[in-house]
Amino acid sequence: MERTIRGGPRRSIRTGRARRTFGCGDQLQYRLSESDAPIWGNGSDFDNAILQHAFRQHGLRWPYWRNRCLRSLRGVVLDLYPQCANETPPFEGLKHHSMDDARHEARQLVVFLDILNRHF
Repeated sequence: MERTIRGGPRRSIRTGRARRTFGCGDQLQYRLSESDAPIWGNGSDFDNAILQHAFRQHGLRWPYWRNRCLRSLRGVVLDLYPQCANETPPFEGLKHHSMDDARHEARQLVVFLDILNRHF
């Protein structure tokens, strides 16, 4: 039998060893369910699919209806407004480092949404 310690890792009562799980899965699930914000990935079939798989492994529900693709947005914006290609921010940090990649993608998202807002 296993018991969930709220806000902490799940531990097996028999062995006392921590299972591989999100330490605050309940809180994460709650925050995702209480928000309507889109979940952006640089290719929703890659980044978001990895997160979805991790959620499923731990019994958490993934809000697939909120998946958004930065790669598609970038393509649409630059197809519609090729003159704006020089507005994309330069990469800062170490490429393929998850936090640096995420920051860069967030900066790109802000720029692309700003471009769309200026033209509509």
